[in-house]
Amino acid sequence: MSRMKARIYCLIMSVVMAANIGMFSSRAEENTSANRFNVVFVIDASGSMNNTDSAKWRFEAMDLFLGLATDEGNRIGAVVFNDGIVMKQDIREISGKQMKEALSQGLRTAETKGDTDIGSAILTAAKMLDESRDAALPSAIILLSDGNTDLPEDTTGEMLQQSETSKRDAIARARQNGYPIYTICLNANSTANPAELSDIANATAGQFVEVGKAEDLKEVFAKFYNMIYSTETVNITDGLIPENGLLEIPFHVPSAGVEEVNIIISTLSPSAVYTIFQPSGIAYTRDELGGMTIQAKTFAVIKIPSPPGGEWKIMVNGIPGDAVKIDMVCNSSFSVKASTAPAGPGYQIGSSVKITAVIDAGGDSPLDDEAYNTYPAVLTIRRNQDDSEVTSTAMTAQGNCYVAEVILDEFGSYYGEVTVSLEGMERTSERVIMNLENTRPMAKQSAIKWKIKKMPFGKATEQYDISDLAEDAEDGNVTYSISSSDYGGDTVYLEDGTLNADTSHIANGRVVLTASDSQGESCDITVSITVMNIGGILFTILFAVLALIGISALIAVLKKNGQVFKGDIMVIAFDNNTGMMDVPQTIRPGKGKVPLARYLTEGGGVDLKQNAFMADKGTGYIWLISKSGLYSSNGQEQKQKKIRLTGGMEVTISRNRDLDCGLQITYMPDEM
Repeated sequence: MSRMKARIYCLIMSVVMAANIGMFSSRAEENTSANRFNVVFVIDASGSMNNTDSAKWRFEAMDLFLGLATDEGNRIGAVVFNDGIVMKQDIREISGKQMKEALSQGLRTAETKGDTDIGSAILTAAKMLDESRDAALPSAIILLSDGNTDLPEDTTGEMLQQSETSKRDAIARARQNGYPIYTICLNANSTANPAELSDIANATAGQFVEVGKAEDLKEVFAKFYNMIYSTETVNITDGLIPENGLLEIPFHVPSAGVEEVNIIISTLSPSAVYTIFQPSGIAYTRDELGGMTIQAKTFAVIKIPSPPGGEWKIMVNGIPGDAVKIDMVCNSSFSVKASTAPAGPGYQIGSSVKITAVIDAGGDSPLDDEAYNTYPAVLTIRRNQDDSEVTSTAMTAQGNCYVAEVILDEFGSYYGEVTVSLEGMERTSERVIMNLENTRPMAKQSAIKWKIKKMPFGKATEQYDISDLAEDAEDGNVTYSISSSDYGGDTVYLEDGTLNADTSHIANGRVVLTASDSQGESCDITVSITVMNIGGILFTILFAVLALIGISALIAVLKKNGQVFKGDIMVIAFDNNTGMMDVPQTIRPGKGKVPLARYLTEGGGVDLKQNAFMADKGTGYIWLISKSGLYSSNGQEQKQKKIRLTGGMEVTISRNRDLDCGLQITYMPDEM
């Protein structure tokens, strides 16, 4: 789509604006699933983990992921594995601090021993999602292992083969149902082969990360949280408490679209006291902060629900010189809805499609006009075939929506996505599909009758203008061809946009024209030809005395010689004396008796001008008529002047008794 251009217009009228306001309120309920997922943790508990993660940092990292997740609506499960399944926590909704802590503590009780079977572990996770996920939510699997599949006790190879089979099955399920698998290789002793975990992630549209220390797992889980939930970790401060022992840290919370704010404190000191002030200046009490805090060994997550937008402040009272590192992750509650007008997905070439996008901020009221003018929106058009970008353009805010117009001028299948940035948070709409499908040409008349006047003497050509028989919505010009004909190519043919008929050989019959566009789509038009012979009057005047005899004779001749050929004739000229064998030629005469010389140039010694094909009323055979007689392979020992050519049988004709040269003829009737 090299010429596709996106043009922006301020085209929304007040009626459309009012309709969009209604769309916000009706979609608020739909948005309750924003930032909710089905997630299954798959955690390695093989014996090697006692060495690579003896301090169990993996559970600390998982606690961070759970702490960042919204307090309601996520469905989470877990699989702990070694060379089998050690523990399985079924997928269920995890709501609130207590349920998150209970899930984490339960997994910590799993015994660490045995070998490693990754295939059966991820297959178990995929099956859990198949059976227990909320189909309205997206899903993801997070896999942590300190190596690759390793089954040294498997002396027969059967366990390894089953593990590989399970892995292939798990990947197939993940692809089919959209479960990206995010994998982490804890290569603490530099002996792990990360290729297996990398392949699993790549095969399922997930991500792979390799770390050398278990302490780094927390950062990886935070990174995966941002990827899965489309969030961003914003550093608020990473410094030291000043000499006065009091550190004030301002931070900003977006004014719309934020469901929760997660404050991550990564430097825990028993002597430090944290106080959080809202934009109103009111601080949370210690009891309130305690109820909102998930405490781990190395960090704490303070979850603030429904935070008002504006300027906040954290006050840290502690020992001068102590380090303070605080990050923030906002769980957004806004989504973007895009629509097309006219509604798709099918469009014609050159169509103008207006794309409208609205923001659902998760509240009861839509955002005002100022918000749309503040937060940018970008429309991206891509090809469905390979996701390659065709064009990307900033949309224009108009009232309480964004608008853009796209001109579609090349065939193909495309989709559009609208991405809105709201104070550091990004959301992308679902795809709107735009298919530019070529339509078939349309015949103005599917059947045409053409009457031709045939003169008794001389050769004449009748013409029929076919340039306007069909029209096509996309192409200005339609090309025509003859796809079926009752006539030979020199009797009825196309030339310069006209259908031509040689009246000296024409008879009643039918021609099918095919009208095609540039993309190969076509339609058929049937032309029925009726011949009007006007020579009777002249014969009556000139041959009055012989009228009855002449007319009778003419009728007899027409009855005898006027039969239409109802099949093709394949002819091969040969001469065994010289080794000549001509290429086969397939002909289809029109009707009556037709000299061989009209179609053939080589006769293998047979005089083409003195011999002719003649049709018969029977459909299964024709005749070869010879003035001087010919020998044939029909079994006759003497020359014949009339040789029957039966359908499907090869007959050899020659001027010589031994048939060493001549023609090999096969008649192929349309109906055997």
